[in-house]
Amino acid sequence: MSVQLVVDAPDRGVMLELDVAPGTTLGLVGPNGAGKSTVLATLAGTLRPQHGRVVVDGEVLLDTASGTWCAPHERGVGLLAQEPLLFPHLGVLDNVAFGPRSAGASRAAARETARDHLDELGCADLADRRPGTLSGGQAARVALARALAPDPRLLLLDEPMAALDAGTVPLLRSALAQVLRRRRQDGGTAVLVTHDVLDALLLTDRLAVVEDGRLVDVGPTARVLEQPRSRFAADLAGLNLVRGTATGPGLHGDDGLVVHAATAALPDGSPAVAVLDPAAVAVHLDAPVGSPRNVWPATVTSVEPRGRRALVRTDVVSADVTVDAVAELRLEPGRRVHLVVKASEVQVHGL
Repeated sequence: MSVQLVVDAPDRGVMLELDVAPGTTLGLVGPNGAGKSTVLATLAGTLRPQHGRVVVDGEVLLDTASGTWCAPHERGVGLLAQEPLLFPHLGVLDNVAFGPRSAGASRAAARETARDHLDELGCADLADRRPGTLSGGQAARVALARALAPDPRLLLLDEPMAALDAGTVPLLRSALAQVLRRRRQDGGTAVLVTHDVLDALLLTDRLAVVEDGRLVDVGPTARVLEQPRSRFAADLAGLNLVRGTATGPGLHGDDGLVVHAATAALPDGSPAVAVLDPAAVAVHLDAPVGSPRNVWPATVTSVEPRGRRALVRTDVVSADVTVDAVAELRLEPGRRVHLVVKASEVQVHGL
């Protein structure tokens, strides 16, 4: 099942196109307010944009040019939001059976389907419970079962783990991975909105990056995270990114920073980004002797402890150093330093 989406919503500042191939789980990432919720709402039918087109498995669900409009309940689209939103007056079994029952299944058939999905997600023992007696993780798995019960041709997941505590997240992530794996085998398609790099790596096949209502990058998840083309994707992957133009084996940054790389095969003057791991950035108080290729004066802007290590953010790039180095060099906001990076640690790729 394929999905084609065109959204032009000037009132929301969103204008983008997406194509999702059959059997694909597409991750949708971007800053808050970038337009991710607008994309999901347009697919689900809870938003009717000023201009847009949605085609699922060859069926036109929305086409503002021709006036075509398919109501949300007729789309065959399942949506799992951040909050479970279970019906408090129904037990778990009847919550999950609600979708098939609404589609015309008998009560017995709907309940059998519900039991199958509860069993698949390891919560069959919750069937007779009321939503108010469930933990956050239990409610999340029941909500996922309810979203799956009507057998939606398109599954939308809107940060389903955002409201869960850290101890519960791995359980739901494991359950989701199992569900999405099965759906891929059956040609099912899903779109997952997330801010978590583990979700992206473990649950998605492709990743689309949205910034300011525009699609800035899309491709296989590993490529988008290993060779990011946007600041957000680089931050998500824990990498530094410098945008600019290619200059031989290196890059001239838009802010004037000169970055040397070991190799590059891009035409001079072409748009490019340089990517480097914070762990490859050494911090010195004085300019080092010798001839390192990349030495950048910088000012520390913040220090974020991470166990025995710390991420030192500067006005140039970030460095991953030990907490002992932070103490020894007295790294704190406003401290002037020199950053050193080997050219072999820098990757330059085109946009």
